[in-house]
Amino acid sequence: MSCRVLGRKVEQAVLQQILEHARGAGITRLVGKYRPTDRNKLVVDHYAKLGFVKTDEDASEASRWELVVKDAEPIVVPMKVICEGFGVLTGEAYEADAQQHVS
Repeated sequence: MSCRVLGRKVEQAVLQQILEHARGAGITRLVGKYRPTDRNKLVVDHYAKLGFVKTDEDASEASRWELVVKDAEPIVVPMKVICEGFGVLTGEAYEADAQQHVS
């Protein structure tokens, strides 16, 4: 993810989509890994901000993070996410579906 979008809730919107797919697939936890590099310093607290819990850290300060899917709180984001693929509505199908529900 580009550093230009960090802090604008795009990361939360992406996580919400991942959580939806995980729930639908019966996945119980998400696992993330942080590897410290000069370029990654900007996101050292990224997983913590998204609600992940640190489960391991080695001598190089690389860390492993987990998020229990059923415990993840929904996050309201100031954007509409339109997914394509993964068995969800495409942009055109979403718009067509939305038109059917307008009173």
